[in-house]
Amino acid sequence: MGGAEGMAKSGRMPRRPRDEAFLKRFGVRAADLRARVHLTQQAVAERIGVRPEAISQMESGKLSPTLTSIVALAKALGVQAGALLDFDVVAVADPTRPEEWALLDDYRALPEEARSAVRFMARGLRR
Repeated sequence: MGGAEGMAKSGRMPRRPRDEAFLKRFGVRAADLRARVHLTQQAVAERIGVRPEAISQMESGKLSPTLTSIVALAKALGVQAGALLDFDVVAVADPTRPEEWALLDDYRALPEEARSAVRFMARGLRR
């Protein structure tokens, strides 16, 4: 059983052999984009809620990421998900500097009352 026939009975796509070359290219692409935005594997892992080892395995081509992981990784890197898959196009990463990401991470870690105070102070500083 192949194609739609196999999927209709089991509700799942049929398994395909791993494309090692593709996974390696994906990993190189992900590592390159991560380096462009000056993020560590640890920082990316924290942003998308996985262990740093998962990022390392993706970048080395040992782990085949899910579609959900690709979307989360792209968001963390500030690119469209397609940028991780189109190896022939130069992707432009989010121009946000690492220190701005660090501020955002710090802000998100605050309780809501403290976030409110930060927003109030930021509005005052803009005037």
